[in-house]
Amino acid sequence: MSAVLAGNEEPAFFAPANDDAIDVLIEQYNDALSNMQRVAAFMSGPEMQRAAHFFLDAQRDQFQRQVPEAEKLFKMEIAQKALDAHYWHRALNLTDVLDYMPNAKRHAWNDQIHRRDCPAFEEDTVRDNLRHMLAQRLDFLAEMVEGIFTGLSGEHVTNRPEGFSKRMIISYVYTEYGSTTDRSGLIHDLRAVLAKFMGNDLPRHHGSAAMLYKIRDTTGVWFTLDGGALRIRVYKKGTAHLEVHPDLAWRLNEILAHRHPRAIPPAYRRRPETRQRTTTLINRPIPYPVLRLLESGTYWHYERPPRQANEFSFDWNASRDRKLLAEAKAILEVLGGVPIADSDAYLFDYPANEVIDEVILSGLLPDQRSHQFYPTPPEIAEAVIDAAQIGPNHRCLEPSAGQGGLASFMPQAQTHCVEISPLNCQVLRARGFEATEADFMSWRDGVFDRICMNPPFDRRRARVHLERAASMLAPGGRLVCVLPASYKDKPLLPDMDTSWSRTYRDAFPGVSIDVAILTVQAPG
Repeated sequence: MSAVLAGNEEPAFFAPANDDAIDVLIEQYNDALSNMQRVAAFMSGPEMQRAAHFFLDAQRDQFQRQVPEAEKLFKMEIAQKALDAHYWHRALNLTDVLDYMPNAKRHAWNDQIHRRDCPAFEEDTVRDNLRHMLAQRLDFLAEMVEGIFTGLSGEHVTNRPEGFSKRMIISYVYTEYGSTTDRSGLIHDLRAVLAKFMGNDLPRHHGSAAMLYKIRDTTGVWFTLDGGALRIRVYKKGTAHLEVHPDLAWRLNEILAHRHPRAIPPAYRRRPETRQRTTTLINRPIPYPVLRLLESGTYWHYERPPRQANEFSFDWNASRDRKLLAEAKAILEVLGGVPIADSDAYLFDYPANEVIDEVILSGLLPDQRSHQFYPTPPEIAEAVIDAAQIGPNHRCLEPSAGQGGLASFMPQAQTHCVEISPLNCQVLRARGFEATEADFMSWRDGVFDRICMNPPFDRRRARVHLERAASMLAPGGRLVCVLPASYKDKPLLPDMDTSWSRTYRDAFPGVSIDVAILTVQAPG
């Protein structure tokens, strides 16, 4: 198996079985068993069973539903099977073995627990089973890949018999009533294998089911998952279409070929040729534990006069790890959330539920540096709007709008935003702005009377963005732009009237840069 996983280090990445925790679990089991045996012995006599009959009879409702007979209720062999199933469930959750277990094996264990048909919960049996399953985890990875491949729909030509291709289809992921089926576990298995390829934490098996419920009602739309490793689109008939990133799809076939060497043609297990990247934009992956913390939170919308409020609060039990909580809070602040004093809750000035869901599903956040996402401070934004002198009939534009740091001060009905980040574009639309997802340097849609902008500063992009915006001014239009203060000594837009504001020192939090506001007046 190590040859199959070449290129990835093999040091322990599994959560080990915690012997101390197992000791505690065995002790708790034995205490519970001892108490149950005392209760069963006490209730074994006919007098006690006759007395218990009246307690049970009192539980019958008006529909005369059946309740168990006392002699059956206190049968020790039946109750012990329920106790065994409960503690096997707890024992498996002490490790990450269920996350690594292929869907078929995971379903078999869950079925045993549900039917209360587990092995006896004895110390040697528990330790031996857990150690055996932990030792099998690398084999589980190969079994997952094979299980995914054999579970693909045979009715769709997109699924190729000679191996995985970029796109694959799994049928009957949902029932006709919208609940997930056992086949949804194949999607979790695929996410787990891709996470291993990328060196990421594994998604929890119940987290994949929660994800499928989130996207269930949005049919026919692609959702990006797990840092761009996977895309998924579902349909009303219960089918899921999946696309694996080309840099990862061939590795699935590499593992499949390990189990079936002659079945997979070499072309299907060869790394694709490297394509030249067309953009320098980076999306930052979010660790799974942070995503799980966001997923466990609660979002609700309510009226808080004089305006509506949108609040997100963290689950108290899930947020005790302060480091993870700090990372999750930082994400909410990037999305525009404002912390509520003396709490772990955040307020948003827009309906943020779909934006938060998008972050949870994609596992990505726009990298601040590559996107040059430095929101305009309110003091500077207000100065820009004052200089723009926006009238009631002016058509307005904010290029490279981010989340609308300037547009928030502009008349919403008259303002159009252009933004390259899909997530920021979603925030803009949630805030009620008309927004186009595009690179401003390749976008043009008419002319504008007022343009207010805070362009990217790196690699001298500010100047070319300024020139681009100036070319879109209507006759007599006005452009107001935040620029590095060093530009005040440079000749900019010589054919137009220009003036500068004062210099704002260290204007952006976390970035040591001085800026000034340039006002440009186009000829009438």
